[in-house]
Formats: sequence, C-alpha cells, structure tokens
Amino acid sequence: MASEGETNNIGINSDLVTLRRYLSMGQTSGTYYVVNKEPKENPLPECTQTILEEGRGGDIVKELVRFSKAGHVLHEESYMKVLVCVARSKDTSAKKAIYNELGQLCSTASGLFRFVDGVEKGGEGTGWGRMQRKAICNWYCSKDGQELARLVTGCKQRGGWSHRDLIRLAHVKPPAEGSGTAIVLKYIMRGLKNVLESHSSEGADDSTRALTEFLRDVDGLRKEEDLERVAGLVEKHKLSPEHLPTKSLKSKDVWKALVPHLSVQSLLDNIVRLASMGLFKPKSPEVDVICRRLQTPSALSESHVHPFSVLMAQRIYRSKKVEKTKAHWEINKELMKALTEAYHKAFEVSEKTGKRYLLAVDVSSSMALSGVNGTRNIAAREAAATIAMMIAKKEEDSRVMGFTSELKEIPITANMKLEDAVKKMGELSMGQTDFAQPMLWAVKNKIAVDQFIMCTDCETFNGDVSAADALAQYRQAMKIDAKVAIVAMTSNSFSMANADDQSMLDIAGFNGHAAKLLQSMALNFQ
Repeated sequence: MASEGETNNIGINSDLVTLRRYLSMGQTSGTYYVVNKEPKENPLPECTQTILEEGRGGDIVKELVRFSKAGHVLHEESYMKVLVCVARSKDTSAKKAIYNELGQLCSTASGLFRFVDGVEKGGEGTGWGRMQRKAICNWYCSKDGQELARLVTGCKQRGGWSHRDLIRLAHVKPPAEGSGTAIVLKYIMRGLKNVLESHSSEGADDSTRALTEFLRDVDGLRKEEDLERVAGLVEKHKLSPEHLPTKSLKSKDVWKALVPHLSVQSLLDNIVRLASMGLFKPKSPEVDVICRRLQTPSALSESHVHPFSVLMAQRIYRSKKVEKTKAHWEINKELMKALTEAYHKAFEVSEKTGKRYLLAVDVSSSMALSGVNGTRNIAAREAAATIAMMIAKKEEDSRVMGFTSELKEIPITANMKLEDAVKKMGELSMGQTDFAQPMLWAVKNKIAVDQFIMCTDCETFNGDVSAADALAQYRQAMKIDAKVAIVAMTSNSFSMANADDQSMLDIAGFNGHAAKLLQSMALNFQ
C-alpha cells in the first residue's frame, strides 16, 4: 500500500495521475466500461509527451516499474505504448533507465517481443541502437539456464519475431561455454539436436542433465500425440499452459496435471473449464489441491485476488451450467464450501488503503432483482454489499449509507457475512438516487471523506446540483481533495463524471478489475 505522503504529494489532476489512470484503465476518459472495455482507439495521453519534454521521463519509468512489480499490468497495450514511447523519446536518461530495467519491465518473452516490435515501428530507423542491443543481451544472459529455458519455450515467437531474430540482431554472446544459459542459447540458434550431441548425459553434471532433459521434453510436445505422456511431462516439469499446444488443453488428464501449479486467480478463471471436464468428482485429488489453495491466505495474497473475483467464480460454479453452451456439471460440496470460505479470506488478505470512504447505495428493490453487467448470477445488491464489506472490514473512519428519503446509515459491520449485508440493505425504504447528496450531506455534517462511492443498478439521477458541482463544493468547504466514483451495475453506458476531472470516474458494469479500480483510485491509481 502506498503511504499517505506518496499519494498526497501530487495533485489529483496531475499528469502522473492521468498517466496512472491510463495504465490502469487503458484510457483517460470519464467512464470505464466493464463489457467491451478495451477502447477501439487507445491513444497515448498528451501528458506522456509533456512529461518527456520537461525532462521528467524518469518519473514515467518509475511508474512502469512499479506497475510491473506489483502485477498491475492489466492493460498490456497501454503499458507497452508508454514503454515504447519512452524508449523512442529524446530523453536520454529515461531511455537509459528503460533499458536498464528491461528485464523487469518485459519479464516475459511475449512482452519482450511486443516491445521490440513497437520500438521498430515507433519511429525513424530500426531502434536497434547500442542501448537496445545491450538490454536484449542482458535479458537473455542475466538468467540461469532453467529460468531462460522456461521463458523461451513458453513463448517461442510473437508478431513475426522469434528468439533467434532477437539474439542475432542484438549480437548476443553467450556467457561461459557449457553454462546453462549458453546451452539454452545454443538450443535457440542451432536446435535441439545440436544441444543433445554437444551435451550428452554421460559425464554431464546434474543441472546440465536436468536442463537438456527439459529442453528435449518440451521441444517434443508440439508433435506429441499421446496425451497421457503430455500430462506426465506437465507433472514432471511443472509446466504451464503456455508450454502446451492448443490441442493438449482439451485433455482432462493434462488439466489434472496442471491444476497443482496454477495460481489461485488462474484456478478461478478456469473453473468452468475444469468443472465441465469433470475434474471435481467427490474425493478427487484435484478438489483437495484446489480447496487447500483457496483456503491458504498466502496463495490468495500472491494472486492479488479480490473477494468479488472469488464471488464471480463461486456463483458461476453454483449455477451448474453456462447458458447457451453445452457445459454443465454437478456441484462438489467441498469445493463449494472452499469457494465460500475463500471469499471471506480474500477480505482478510486485502490491503487497506488508509482512506476515509463514504459509500452510498441505491436500496431500491430493483437492486436485488437486477444482474450485474460483466458477471453472471450475481445481483447488483450483492456486488454493492461486497464493496460495503471491504470498507467495513478494512477502512477506518468510513461510512456506508443508503439512498432513502434522506441519506441513512446502513449498519454493516466487519464480522458480517454477505447475506447479512444484503439483508441490511434491503431493510431500508428506497429513496431517490441523487448522486450529489453524499457530498452535500458530508459538507453539512462536516464529515471528512477522501473517496465517495455511489452504487446503483442503472438509475443515474442529478437533482438541482450535479455530482461534479457537489464535489467542487465539498472540496472547497472541507479543504480535502476528495474523489467520486459512480458505479451503475447494470448499465452498458452512462456519463455522470466530469471527463476533465481525473478524480471522478463512472463505472458501467462491475467485475473484479472494477473492484480493484475503486481501491486504486483512492490512492491516485497507485
């Protein structure tokens, strides 16, 4: 979590906040669309060039490194555009910083290919200057044999580029002959046969034998027809789906072998596939493995799993089918219990922002009946309750209110379960969902708030005062750079935020990423 000083030492509408918003959302406009959220046009924000022209390109590099280390790169296209822009800029110190950090900024082979392609197409010349050649050399030669072998076999080519192309153009010189890295480079340039002839198992040390065996086994996967053997190799080498040909991923045995090595987020993302394949039979070892992972706090934390992502997986699994497809399954009670417990454990491992929230929720009956755009089998009220529970469990000096005839507190506490929070919301009498009221109420009662969040299904109403004007009044009266997010759960499109104010955000629909955006926004998209 960013410290108070880190989030408050820049203005809420500064160029760095705009850049962070672009990296987080893939856009800088006022509305984030959960469904079809990738904008057709994804231009760089003007602030990128402004920062570079002012000689502050190093600030951009710091943001890129921070996003990469935190695992926040969800819009790779936007991330890569900024990365390429700096690498192609005239800010020499920023370019040097980019290339010095290339191993972190492009930690996967896929990312490296996209970067090289973007640099070559992003300006005059080829982009293959001394800094790029040196950085590419370091990308390959700074890794040990096993790490490099896993990376290059997981993604062999992309966008017309191969590892052989990059090694040739960068003039990569292998380290000491016989090292693991040198063996992998030889495999890339000369092929498996040459490696096996040069490094026979007789007389080789254990690490060399293990490396050549890995290369031999993975290289043969593309032609392997025996799916039981593929599954055995997955288990033996702890391979990921990226190492396997597409046809192998239709095999139940292969997925059985993959399950123990998948992250919690990957397990949640693939729960329909695994369930429809019949992997969740009673007392199956796969269920035991998944249940243990879901109930392990460190596993949830490492995957940065938001509770709403767990709820999405739990609800689609509980439905026993996927509409308009042939996918169906029977529910495993142990797995269902583990998913429910993981939902609550995900709150425990989530980091608090340290900000003061006021969440105002539409309490009309339609919230209990309406679905959520971007998810399945979840009511809008349940999504709002998840946001409320996160605030109640993690954030001090915060309030959850309901839009009744006036704003009224909803007594949601830190130890409540989802059904309890939903029930509390349903006990209030509905009123008009006027998005200016939370700010006006907070001014009147002198309540300190850093982040206002309003949740509705699709009713978006402004009274005599707009939400933007009410926010301006609140800031002036309370001397707090407060922010506003309006979430319309069932909406495909709406516009309430002032597009020129980076501290206002509309969210059409809701999912796990949108839930994370709310937390990120409170921290100036850090």
